[in-house]
Amino acid sequence: MRLADADLLPFEFGNFADTVQTYVKELKALAEKAHDEIRERNREIEEGVFKASDDPRQPLVAPKLETVPPHLNFAPIENAAEEVTRSAAEYHKAFEEANANAGRDWLLRRWQRSTAC
Repeated sequence: MRLADADLLPFEFGNFADTVQTYVKELKALAEKAHDEIRERNREIEEGVFKASDDPRQPLVAPKLETVPPHLNFAPIENAAEEVTRSAAEYHKAFEEANANAGRDWLLRRWQRSTAC
């Protein structure tokens, strides 16, 4: 009932924005790690590491070269994550301002701005 009767919703989006930023960094690191692992394995195949370490009594087939995936453009997701962070900061600032003014003055100004357009 507290949310239903509230003039201003008491949410904190800062932690969410931090988590999104962390996920973007992890995703970029994971993509780079996958590229590096495939490049390293292909280099080992080309240099004959698997053939050199093969046991003649139990021969194994060397793996085939893998295609290195193209580099991904992370700019759109980075921009979106920055927008989430900026929006969370703006909401926090507005929420603090509303709490400082008991919400009434802030809501009145917001209403006046929205009707002035």
